[in-house]
Amino acid sequence: MQDNHSPISSCHKVDLDNCSTEPIHRPGSIQPHGVFLALDATSGVILQISENCQEHLERPAESLLGQSIESLTPAEANGLLQAALQSDNWRKTNPIARAFHTTDSLKFFNGIIHRSDVSVILELEPKAHQDMIDFPSYYHNVRESILSLQNTRTIDEACAAVVAQVRRLCGYDRVDLYKFDADWNGNVIAESRSSTMDSYLYQRFPAGDIPERARRLYALNWLRLIVTADYVPSRIVPENNPRTGRPLDLSFSTLRSFSPVHLQYLRAQSQNPGALVFHHGTERAHGWTDGFALSMCPPRPF
Repeated sequence: MQDNHSPISSCHKVDLDNCSTEPIHRPGSIQPHGVFLALDATSGVILQISENCQEHLERPAESLLGQSIESLTPAEANGLLQAALQSDNWRKTNPIARAFHTTDSLKFFNGIIHRSDVSVILELEPKAHQDMIDFPSYYHNVRESILSLQNTRTIDEACAAVVAQVRRLCGYDRVDLYKFDADWNGNVIAESRSSTMDSYLYQRFPAGDIPERARRLYALNWLRLIVTADYVPSRIVPENNPRTGRPLDLSFSTLRSFSPVHLQYLRAQSQNPGALVFHHGTERAHGWTDGFALSMCPPRPF
């Protein structure tokens, strides 16, 4: 995939004629339900941050740039945070839960850590009360789902079980399983939905609905979460990383902002094509347990 070092925000108007070459991995912005920090890999100094830090951390971006990430966390937690930031095994480290100082209190966040170019990326989402997991209940739910899959005898039965169990575990209004043919046209082959949602079962979608660049990005990052198609992106400042002189590659970001063309597609058709697709009838904050439970199950061809 040919790289384009200009973020979407700096490009010419994106439309159907040029969306296939759009630098979707370098959007220069994030979805606003979380806050994004790019840190120096050695010192932990904040090199870039999303402008909505004022909303989440109650501090303007200018006051945080150049500060150590340790200045935002309680002293007793700094060792654990530094160990997580220095780890090379992100699948073992993530997710993390940490408290951060706001203006006059502590605020709790769930977070993930990964790397982009030479920077360590820390992405945070406010921790909601429903994130508290009752382990015995969670264990039994996951075990029931695994047993349901083990008891299937055909691919069709397995596909039906997957969408039913994902919807049961995560609570979405509709879950679709989307299969590509040799030419990358897509077909919805299994679905579980509430009675309030329209069905997409057996509908077909042309290859152009998911450009080649987007398909390659999904092969790198299995999860793509959008809280609402009507969000206003929060810019990452400064635009260029001070260490590399170019915008960050957000291929592995969970908060990454999406193409304006794709968001318009969602608003127009309420469709969100991919390998395993989740829909909710109203704006929904995706629980971290949703994403990380699913991330343990890499996509495989069938």
